[in-house]
Amino acid sequence: MDLLIDALLVNAKALEHQQLAAFPYVVAMREGHPLAQRSMNQEDFLAARHVHVSSRRRGRGQVDSALHAIGQRRQVSMKVDNYMAAAQVTSQTDLLWAAPAPLAGLFPLQTQPLPISVEALPLHLFWSKSSTNDPANRWMRELLAALFSELLE
Repeated sequence: MDLLIDALLVNAKALEHQQLAAFPYVVAMREGHPLAQRSMNQEDFLAARHVHVSSRRRGRGQVDSALHAIGQRRQVSMKVDNYMAAAQVTSQTDLLWAAPAPLAGLFPLQTQPLPISVEALPLHLFWSKSSTNDPANRWMRELLAALFSELLE
């Protein structure tokens, strides 16, 4: 592995990391979705069906962890392993997608604020400690950090 960008802080002694960004969540839905015509509340959010993005076999995502903390659950009807698939499904169904705001904005979807409190999605850049002083690896890390910084402006 030269570089890894991941939402989960990997706990490995052989890796260094830096946070690139923290993306707030929004609720994304297809254009013309019945819930797009009004402000969504927590009841609306929980009553709807959802698409969930995760490449991991187990464990809760941040949205489900936040819901669990307040004794609630959402109805996940479909799990996909990437954001492109979630955007495609969301654009063609009535499923809601709790999406990182900058990603949802890349697709022809309507968005609303998330009606529950969820920490922003932290994205970290990881690299091997043995590559810390490698000029090519350092250049790429600096380039990625600059790109994420521009994205957040």
